[in-house]
Amino acid sequence: MSLCGAQCHQCSQQNICQGCKTTGGQPFGKPCFIARYIQLGGTEALDAFKTQLIAEINQLNIPGMPHVTDLTALNGRLVNLPYLLPSGQKVAFLDNDQVYLGTKLPCAFDEHRIFGVMAGMDFILICSCDDQWTDPELVVYKKR
Repeated sequence: MSLCGAQCHQCSQQNICQGCKTTGGQPFGKPCFIARYIQLGGTEALDAFKTQLIAEINQLNIPGMPHVTDLTALNGRLVNLPYLLPSGQKVAFLDNDQVYLGTKLPCAFDEHRIFGVMAGMDFILICSCDDQWTDPELVVYKKR
């Protein structure tokens, strides 16, 4: 069971997640900042955080990216993509066992690409990739 309203019964990670309510806000073995917001201030605190975060993301004015209207809880395993650096090294920036707020949005310039938006307490990550979540390109990684 979730604290944040995530549709746990639809999640592909059910076999490794034990739920926020069962684990006291540590569904993948590490503290979830979303659960912590709810534990400390209720869903109102989480909603206020999401509103601020959405405003920050939209202020980035990424060309071709529609405005973000909502963010949902996503497990790191689903969104931790490896990005090719100029050195030729591939690096993933997220933690598979963390929960992030995120969404995917269509790219206005290329119907075969999407934007992936992921955020935590202290960062915003935006990537562009094909609609199968492959061939990712890092667009923005910004500390908050």
